[in-house]
Formats: sequence, structure tokens, C-alpha cells
Amino acid sequence: MRKELPKVYDPRQVEPRIYQMWMDGGCFKAEPNPDKKPFSIVMPPPNVTGQLHMGHAMDATLQDILIRFKRMQGYEALWLPGTDHAGIATQIKVEEELRTKEGLTRYDLGREKFLQRVWEWKEKYGNRIVEQQKKMGASCDWSRSRFTMDEGCSRAVRETFCELYDKGLIYKGSRIINWCPHCVTALSDAEVEYVDKPGHLWYIRYPLADGSGDIVVATGAIRAEGTSKEYAPIEFPAVADLTVTNALVQAAKNLGKKWHAGVVQCKDSFYGQHDPEQMPVGDELLKKWDAWMKLGCKASEMESAALFIVASARGVRAGSDFLVMGNQERVKRGMENHITHDTEGAIQVAIEALRILIREDQK
Repeated sequence: MRKELPKVYDPRQVEPRIYQMWMDGGCFKAEPNPDKKPFSIVMPPPNVTGQLHMGHAMDATLQDILIRFKRMQGYEALWLPGTDHAGIATQIKVEEELRTKEGLTRYDLGREKFLQRVWEWKEKYGNRIVEQQKKMGASCDWSRSRFTMDEGCSRAVRETFCELYDKGLIYKGSRIINWCPHCVTALSDAEVEYVDKPGHLWYIRYPLADGSGDIVVATGAIRAEGTSKEYAPIEFPAVADLTVTNALVQAAKNLGKKWHAGVVQCKDSFYGQHDPEQMPVGDELLKKWDAWMKLGCKASEMESAALFIVASARGVRAGSDFLVMGNQERVKRGMENHITHDTEGAIQVAIEALRILIREDQK
């Protein structure tokens, strides 16, 4: 009786028979042979977390090409197969199956029963992975197949760990790690799937111990300069607008800035302030500075007095805030005086205060 060949090639009718013939003939087995050069490849063990994908297929194909080539060259070639337990990844898969199919968690099962489920998963999917590799024609010596949780492998890992620890090569330290709040454990980079999400870039401004970098909101100003005298008699006080002052204080609070509010001293220059003893009128400068300190003056600057007086003359609201660059009183006491020039904080407070005033004015 004539048998017709199928018109379409069906690998399921041909390849399993050929592969079984190779297995029965021991084509892939390797034994110690002093007459041949040894060559071996240890298969990077796939995780028992499901089934193989195209990456596994490509990797297995490349290894198979190399091992078959070496066999044909006369080497005693061994391709050592195995599977990896991939503890955390496998645990996640088992927990997912429990949750979706049975509505349970690992805590509902308890430790022993959950471990039993994990081993059942390994038997099911570990065998599936091996069968998939065989269907690809992988020329492994399956009699030597290993699993990373086999006693021999586990014992070797423990011995190596202890040996490295005794040599001081394994130690505990503080590192930035991937942490899973669900599994309550660290994760390797290979077990993390990255997803881009819109976020925020946070700037942290730490307060300085010497007070530099703080924000001062001027409520009034000592008129020790010349510009304001062109607009009002010296008896007229230089006072900031109350609503603007309140907005500046509230803005500093909103932004979490360390702030101070009060009267400031205004002058046209700082020549005599930093080294008054060298000036002809040093006694007068020192007495006035001492008076400003005793009266609770918050800072020494140049603009607020003129700003407040001109605003009063023009009938507009005005306020001021500024950065504390340094503290010369610390220098007198032999203490460190950190100088900062970053005015961004004062600018941010001013902008936030403007927003507050605009909202209030719109009510």
C-alpha cells in the first residue's frame, strides 16, 4: 500500500521521533575521555516561572550551535542543562495564581502548605520548560540536569558563602536597593520592571546653623540713609504696608522658610559697619550699632527705608524681604560666619506673597 507524503511539513510528526532517536543513541551524553579534549557549556538556567520566550530560544540556539560544532571537531562536548528556582519571582507567580484563582494569600495557607504549592509549581513548569527545550532540539546531556535547589548545589552555595564570609569578603552595609513592600524583601535589578511616570524634582534647602540663609521680612526701617530724607522729614517713620507684610510672612510659612520679622537698619554704605574702630567716628558708629542691637533690629541693609517712604509719598503699598547673607556678630565672638549669596529663597517668598495679595484683592 502506497503512503502519500503530507503536502505540508508537520514538525510534530517528524521531530519528536528524530529527537528520541538521538536520546536513545546517547548522542548528547559526555563522559570523561582522556583521548579527547573536553569542552563544556553550563546552560544559564531559565527560571521556573512559566514558560520559555523568544529570548530563551535565541540563547539556546546559539549554545546548541557551539556545542554541536565542538562535537563535530572531536571534542568531548558537554552541554549541562538546568533550571533556576528564582525564589522571589516564583513566589510572586504562585501568589498571583492563589489570589486570582482561589482568592487566598500565602498567609492563609501557612508556611508549609505554601512551600508545597511552590514545589508543585516547580514540578509543573520546570518540566514544561525542559520539554520545550527538547522540542527545540537542544543537545543537552539530560542525565546531568540540575536544579538550583538540589542538595548538592545548595550545599556548595552554603560552603562558598561561609568561606567568603570567613575571608571578610562578605559584609553588611548600607546601600540603595530595590525594595518590594508587598514581598517585604530586596529585589535584584533583573526582577524590576521600570515604568516612566510623571514626577517631581525636589530641592531641599537645609537651614544653616549660623542663621545665614534665613529670610527677614522688614516691618519698618531705621532711616540712617539719605534718599528717604529727600521725601519726608526724619520724624516720619519708614513703615511697610501691613497687608504686604502679612502676605510676606504667610508666604515664608507656606514655603517652609525660616523667617524673622521686625525693624531693619538702612544706610547708604557698609564701610564703617564692618570695621568701625578704624573710622574717625568709630565711637558714634559703635554706640548706634549697640543701640540697634538692644532694640531688636533684625538686619542691616540699604533699600527698605527709601522704599517705604517713597511708597507712602506715592500712596502705594510696599513691603520687603531679603536674604541673611551672614552674621557679623558671630565674627566678634570668634564663631564661624558662613556667607551665602543664594537669594532664590527671598525671591520665592516675594512671588508667593504676590500670589496671596492677588487672591485677597480678587475677593
